[in-house]
Amino acid sequence: NWSNMGQGAPETGTLPNAPQRHFNLDIPLDDVEYAPVAGDAELRGAVARYYNHLYRANKTSQYEADNVCIVPGGRAGLTRLMAILGRIQVAYF
Repeated sequence: NWSNMGQGAPETGTLPNAPQRHFNLDIPLDDVEYAPVAGDAELRGAVARYYNHLYRANKTSQYEADNVCIVPGGRAGLTRLMAILGRIQVAYF
């Protein structure tokens, strides 16, 4: 068995009843850099709070920023995940 994990998100064209898509976005030059390798602590904290609000509201155990991993893309995320699993071979085409 195999899986192609290098495709990214396919273009689907216009979706029925979907909101209008915005194709122009002005991004300041300082904001086009990669995020820190460990992820932005403020963003990781916000994601942890969001998940606590949605899924862990009545639980004593709560997520913290240290429980969240933000990656710059799918391949980087898959690579981190596979590193946790142990010895593994993977190739991207």
